[in-house]
Order: sequence, then structure tokens, then C-alpha cells
Amino acid sequence: MKYLLPVMAICAVPLAAHGASTFSDGTFNPSNWGFETIGSGTVTFGQIAAGGNPGQYRQIDQVVNQNTGWFYSFSRYGTTMPTRYEPAVSGAIASVDFSIDSRTISVLSGQVPGIGLGIKQGSLVFMQTAFFNGFANTWTTYSVNSLTPASFSCINGAGSLDFSASGAPIRFGFITANASFSATTTGSVSDYDNFFVNVVQVPAPGALALLGLSVPCLLRRRARV
Repeated sequence: MKYLLPVMAICAVPLAAHGASTFSDGTFNPSNWGFETIGSGTVTFGQIAAGGNPGQYRQIDQVVNQNTGWFYSFSRYGTTMPTRYEPAVSGAIASVDFSIDSRTISVLSGQVPGIGLGIKQGSLVFMQTAFFNGFANTWTTYSVNSLTPASFSCINGAGSLDFSASGAPIRFGFITANASFSATTTGSVSDYDNFFVNVVQVPAPGALALLGLSVPCLLRRRARV
């Protein structure tokens, strides 16, 4: 007689799944954050002990000099080796997801802050090109998924992000941007909480081949006894 065997257990092939690494922080301890500015302006920044979403949060107060273009404050997450991403060790990056909570406390000359994911690779700093505008004066979550190198612009030189396995180590963070293109001083005071980055890695070599092998295996469902 003939009958169908549930041979999935016999032919099961382990598949290499998409990997992921996450970087997050909701307390903004100064020892865990680096900081740098790009452009002509002044800034004060630091951890506020209470009133966040919830608890501690980070405040950025920046002023842009008249007619000097863009001014960026880059808060870089992590000051240790484990808090940076190394493509040569952890694998190539397929895409990056980002979210952060923010509220705008005050603006100077009507200039709301631009808010976006920041990435530093080598000496170059990149900002999410389609950044958010911080109009909200209450805690608001800004999020975006599936960012690739084409989603970023270099803001301190010329170059492109390299998400491949041969790319240099990466630091993630967030950028607050204001600008002045006239004889007007601009700026903003804005708050940030619940920084989160999810790195989606390229599948391990051979994963797709294993997937192809599993399909005909599952089709061999007829057996003879």
C-alpha cells in the first residue's frame, strides 16, 4: 500500500536566519555618549534627571550664527567597543531601523529642529536625508525603517556609507539640525528619549542555497512500504 509520510522532520534543513543587532538607551548617562558639532554655532547639552518619557532624557540647546548655513549636533551612542557595529565581525548590513522620542521646548526665529539618525564611519558623519521636523511640543515618537546607504548624506565632507563586510566600524546616534541662511540667528531647544537602532544584517553565506535545498525536500512526500 502507499500512503503519505510527514517527511518534513526527515528532510528538515537548518536555515541561517537574518541576523539583527540593536543599540538602545533611555537614560543618556553622559559617560555613554560622545558628542560633536558640525557648522558655525554654539550648543549646550546634557542629561536631565527627570521629566522624560519616562525618567532621564537628553536636552540639546543650540544657536546657529547668522547666514552660516547648517549647524549639526551629533550625539554618538556608545564609548566602548561593544557599542559600535563592526561589519567585518558581525556581517554586512542590509538596512537599519531607527526611532527616537522627541519634543521641542522652544525655537529661535521660528526654526524648528531637524531630527534624524546619525552614523559615523571613519572620520565621516552621515545624516538621514529625509529627516524629521520637530514641530511637536509634547513627547512624540519619530521612526523610520529600512534605511540603506542611499538614505544618508555626508555632512562633514565627501563620501558614502559602506554597509558591506569590508566597511569600517560604525557608530550610531542622532543628529539635531538647525540652519541660518540670512542675517538672522536661529536655533532651538529640544529633548530626546528612548533612542533605538535596529541593524538588519545580510543573511549568512549559504542561507539562500539552503532554502533552495529545503523546497524539493519538502516535495518528496510520497513513500512506499
